[in-house]
This record gives sequence, C-alpha cells and structure tokens, in this order.
Amino acid sequence: IKNCGNATANNIQLKLRSQDAFVTIQDSTESLASLAAGDSIVIDDAFEITVGACSNGHGISFDLEISDASNTLNFSPIILIGTPILSIDEVIIAQPPSMPNETESLFVNIGNSGYGFGHSSFAKLISNDPNVSMVTDSVWYGEIYPESLNIASHAFVVSINPGCPSSYLAQLPITIYTDDYNFNDTIGLLIGETGFSDNMESGSGLWTTGGTNNLWHISTTRYFSPTHSWYCGNTSGYYINNMNCYIQTIPFMVNANSILKFYRWFDVPLYGTDGIYIIIMGDGYADTLDFIGTGGALGGRGIQSDWFEEKYSLSEYPAGETIQVKIAFISDNDGDTGEGFYIDDFVAEYITMIQEYTADRMEQMFLRVHPNPFRHKVDIRWQMNYGRWNSSTSLGTEMQDVRSKKQDISLKIYDVSGRIVKVFDLASGLLLPASAVLWNGTDESNRQVPAGVYFVRLETADHCLTRKAILLR
Repeated sequence: IKNCGNATANNIQLKLRSQDAFVTIQDSTESLASLAAGDSIVIDDAFEITVGACSNGHGISFDLEISDASNTLNFSPIILIGTPILSIDEVIIAQPPSMPNETESLFVNIGNSGYGFGHSSFAKLISNDPNVSMVTDSVWYGEIYPESLNIASHAFVVSINPGCPSSYLAQLPITIYTDDYNFNDTIGLLIGETGFSDNMESGSGLWTTGGTNNLWHISTTRYFSPTHSWYCGNTSGYYINNMNCYIQTIPFMVNANSILKFYRWFDVPLYGTDGIYIIIMGDGYADTLDFIGTGGALGGRGIQSDWFEEKYSLSEYPAGETIQVKIAFISDNDGDTGEGFYIDDFVAEYITMIQEYTADRMEQMFLRVHPNPFRHKVDIRWQMNYGRWNSSTSLGTEMQDVRSKKQDISLKIYDVSGRIVKVFDLASGLLLPASAVLWNGTDESNRQVPAGVYFVRLETADHCLTRKAILLR
C-alpha cells in the first residue's frame, strides 16, 4: 500500500471479498494505524484464503476495499490459478532401431503447458507386454517449471524379448507424478526395422509388379545412381498405349515423422493423361499422393524430363502402421507415347536429428517468466542446453556459467504496440546456459509502466523465444 496523498492516512481498514465459488476467505480484514504521506508498506500476511479445485488458468476476482478516516477506495485484484499440465513431448531412442534380444534406453522429455509448477516430479514406466520387460522403470525430473520443457537427463531402460516379432509396436503405459497431480500417457515403442530402402541394384525382390500391358522391369538404360533403375517401357525405349500397370513395395512398418523420397526421370507427350500415380496402400485404404506426367503434377510442376528427387511427408501415418507404396503408370490411347518413366533410389525413412542421440545433442533454448501475472517483480529465466544438460541444475537469480558459449544475445521487453519498453544489459557476446534477470515493471527511464500485457523476447543468432507477461497494478 502506498499513500500517494500529501497528508497522513489514519485508521486504515482493508476488507477483501470475492463472489468466486472456488475461493474461501478465512481472514478478510486487516488494519493499519497510520501511513505517512508518500510512504508505502508491504503487508505479508494481510489475508488468508483457500482455493478449491479450479482448473489451470482460472482467474479469481476479488473486491478490495481500503478506507481511512476520510476516504474509501475500491480495487479489483485478480489471482491467476496455475496447475501443472504435464505430458510427453518427445521420446528419444538411444540406439535406433530397437530390435529383439536387445536392451534399449528411452529418454522421455516432458512438457508442462500449465501455469503451475510440477513439484518433485518423477515418472514410472510399466510394461504389460510379454515382449518387453523393464530394467529401469523410474526417472526423476525434479521441479518442472510452468510453460517449459524438461529435457531428460536419465533414461528408462527396457529389455526386448528375443522372441519378439521383427515388426512390432509395444504400448507402454507411463505415469508422471508430482506432489499434487498425476498424469497418464502411453509410449509406443517400435521394435524391428522400419521404413524401406532400395537402390535397384539387387533385383526386384523388394517389389511386386502387375497390371495391364505391364512393361515395368529393372533396366540399365538410365539410372540416377549406378547402374540400375525401374523402367516402364519396352526394349525399344518406348511405352505403349492403354497401359495400366504398377510396381509396389513389399509391406513395411512406418515410423513417426517419416518421409518418402525417390528419383525419377520421364519423357511423355505434352498432352494426354500419360503418367504415374504415387499411392500409399494401407489396411483398407489407398491414398493418392501425386500424379506426375502429362499436364504436370498435383503440386503445380510442369513436365520435367531430367532426374529429379520427389519428396512426400508420411507424418499422417502413425508409428507402427504397415503400408506399401504403389507407383502406377497409366497411358491413354491417343497414339502419342514417349520413352516413359525411370525410378531409382527409393527410400521411406524416419527423419530425426542424429545429434539428439549423442552427447552432442542439439542446442535447445527455453524461456520462463514467473510469476505470471505479476505485480512488483517478475523472474525471467532461460536455459540453453548443450550436450547432456542436467535439468535439475539450479537456476539462481544470478547468472551461472555451466558451459559458456560466445554468441550475441539480447533480452528485450515490448508492449502490445511493439514498442521496446526495456532492454537488459547482458554480458556482451557471452551466452550462459542458465541465466536469470528480474524486471520490476519499469522502462528504460526507470518509470513505472502501466498495467497490461507485455512480451519478453530473448534472441540469439540462432534462436528467438517470446513469452507473454501480464503486469497487474
């Protein structure tokens, strides 16, 4: 409380009320004998409240009446309720692929999308699957900050039964525990080889072929990588009219976030309907990804008669699903034909950052603003992860040099109009993995800024993160 007047306030009375059904006020009154003009005081234990089981992000509105011998003022403070909302952000397999008769380590990163801390957090992984047994079933995460990502520094360890099928998806339940909340999820562990790869140098054993007027065969006439490719045409170097034939991969298990890519060369007439369809075949469905040929492709490309790499995302197909890829060639009967299509270096693979599986894990930066909303001061903390970052490392209010890196860094605060309100003077050119500053709600001229929404922006040469901060007065 601050007395902004020019006279002493006497017999100050404070009364707190709320109509919110989730709050009970045990102690609603406070009093002060006097407060001199221009003076301020912080009352640490003015009121006592109990909050019920409301959800994360719920705002409790209060009516605060402050009166003295001659005046009565009313204020409307709000308390934002924060609970942790924990979920699995990423599962990193130490040495993929996981195979039968192997022991595998699983690093599980946990995200907190809530406004509350996950206190004393740990996770327990169990297996009800006869093909997978637990070696290390618990991992400690400690304090998980609001709106942050906790990078696992320790791994769950599983043992895979020697008799496990070579293409298998094990479902492993996981529970994340905090002091006050529990969260359940499931980890899908792919066992066996996933994806597909063929450079056409070992024959046609990984494919089936058929259809009407089928001219698909392994050829050495053209190729992207020496010395073979699939070719749809005859020995004279042309295809014929009225063809409807295909090549199709053997079934394979797809991993999450996979991509399909291959090289193709073709020669077809400008007009007509001659070309290939790229089709994903699954259990009861056939999805056409593209058409390549006369009239261009679905993606807007024109006819290209040189070697070109086609790429398609398979991310919509869940991990563990078994699919086949069909390349179907169709020609019309208008009498115009060409040399046809060549297909080489066909791959369906899981896309990931290899360094995530090593000690040189990719850099990751996290920014946290707490408390939020705030009244007097807000703690702004960030982490830059190099290699195996121990997420339980303390982030104090002073900069801690865990492993420094030369790099420009800036920390600025903007208002909702995009105007820079505050620029923090950080160590020039030195980026620390764990750092923190306090903002007291003032601008560059040390003037109090008004209540409202502000944006905290942390920027380096390679990263940029922004968090919203709500200032209450």
